[in-house]
Amino acid sequence: MRSIKDIAATLAMLAAAATLAGRAQAQQLGGGIPRITFPENEIGKRVCRFQGLTERVPKGMMFQGYLVIFNNRCNRIDVMDIADPRAPKTVKTFTFSGQGDDHTTPTAGTMIMDGGTLLDLKDPANPKVVGTNAGFYGSVWPAFQWPYFYSTRSYDDASARSSPMYIVDYSNPGRGNIVKQVGVQGTLGFTTGSTQVIGNILVVTSGDQFAGVSTWDLQDPENPKLLDAVKTGPSMYTSQMYGKYLVTSGPQNMGEVGFFDISDPTAINMEWREVVAGMGDYASFQNGFMFGGKINNGEFVKYDIKARKTVLHAIMPDKHTSRYCYPMGNMLWVGDAGRDGTNGTANESNLFVHQSRPDSIAPSVLFINPANGEPRLATTARIGIAFDEELDNRTLTSENISIHAKGSVTPISGVYGHTMGVVNFTPDQPLQANTTYEVVVRAGGVKDWTGNPIAGEFGFRFATGATVDGGAYVNSVGVNAPRPWRAKARLSGDASPGGGLSFRLQGTPTGIGRVGRLMISDMAGRERLRIDVDTDAITQGWSLDAGRTGGLGRGIYRARMVSGSADLSCAVFLKGR
Repeated sequence: MRSIKDIAATLAMLAAAATLAGRAQAQQLGGGIPRITFPENEIGKRVCRFQGLTERVPKGMMFQGYLVIFNNRCNRIDVMDIADPRAPKTVKTFTFSGQGDDHTTPTAGTMIMDGGTLLDLKDPANPKVVGTNAGFYGSVWPAFQWPYFYSTRSYDDASARSSPMYIVDYSNPGRGNIVKQVGVQGTLGFTTGSTQVIGNILVVTSGDQFAGVSTWDLQDPENPKLLDAVKTGPSMYTSQMYGKYLVTSGPQNMGEVGFFDISDPTAINMEWREVVAGMGDYASFQNGFMFGGKINNGEFVKYDIKARKTVLHAIMPDKHTSRYCYPMGNMLWVGDAGRDGTNGTANESNLFVHQSRPDSIAPSVLFINPANGEPRLATTARIGIAFDEELDNRTLTSENISIHAKGSVTPISGVYGHTMGVVNFTPDQPLQANTTYEVVVRAGGVKDWTGNPIAGEFGFRFATGATVDGGAYVNSVGVNAPRPWRAKARLSGDASPGGGLSFRLQGTPTGIGRVGRLMISDMAGRERLRIDVDTDAITQGWSLDAGRTGGLGRGIYRARMVSGSADLSCAVFLKGR
């Protein structure tokens, strides 16, 4: 494992080359999304068509003020100026060698990750490849939190069901370095498809029409530790973060969506599920609305999450595939599945109108990690903030999102990354031990792509020591802020040498007795082992040797301890003998 100091030195070198210019002042590049009012009779109708594309077009996104369209499997991007969305202008068409098949394209500074290929768009008219695939096959929906890329194998690959999750370090210019392979599919017992990262939480979900959601502690970014896993909920194809929710969608055209609350990553809770007519296997979000489209059928929907109802159901001309949707102010970019759809090789993407008026809703913070007032963070911890819409990457600066030691006015340096409304910050240097940090999102600072600035200041505190100086940050009344951190007694478990399990009780649960009952069940909910335990022993650390667990076999289990009125549980992975 490379040291943090080595990585920091490399980051400094990259910054000197301007690759990480995302921490600098916002640059005046493209004009963003124009504030245009469309006639009411154009709602649900096409504004323009982007043609002349090849293979498949699974991703469009705003970056550096332009619309960037990814033509995957042919390794090509088209940078488009949409100042006049009815007549967009091509700024640059750029092809590159390597492999790019992601259906999400997370960013870091002025860089975009596409299928393991790292592109620098500091100058959108002159893109550059600054990192190449390290010899692995990128997944359809990977996560990227500088400098680490987390990717499971694409589940349309024949060997995907037994493949690991790759952790790839891109801090060295030129080529990613595989630092670890984690056998998540063997651990979880379900085929994996999507990965998401916010702060110190890694989420790995199922794919290929199975159900499964897992959370991992990422404070040591090269060594994720399983926190919880569930195999309940709807079948899913992909997943996406929206605030505190991990939202699953799919498979194919079944329209199933599931909202999993991961605000406590040690206790995943499926809050609700629904079949949304017109939804497919990919979801995107903006200001409380969910967007999605069907493969082959040529229809897409806009869904009001709070009201739980569809407010727009539109049909594509000629019923071309509408699998990939990306909201852009009052417009919606719709991408074609290409070879997966009915169009054969006539691939295209389009802009549609989903509301008449220009977007005038300011972005707001929905979820954060670390939590406000949370102590005992590792010095390698990251900071994550989930907004309710995509932000102009040029406004992600230390002036607009200040991260500093409490009592200091100097922000710590680092890299801001962004994907689908989730902003992650990686410090250049390890955090100081026993120190309280403040994160302040300044009023009027970060903006969405239509130019709407965040209205009010929002802040939170966390500490690398046992206490947070000053407690949780106090936000203004009316700010839609995530709940502050609260101390919680927790049962944790892990594999022990020789094929056993070890457990530890952290904190003192209300109503706990001196003796408890530990029950271990498989992921289907079948109880496999029941043992009486001394709760004091578990507080100190207590193990089940391989002789007691030999009948369980390798896999993931749920441990539940009941003592008095206390009832605690955790997920644990048994490696076997």
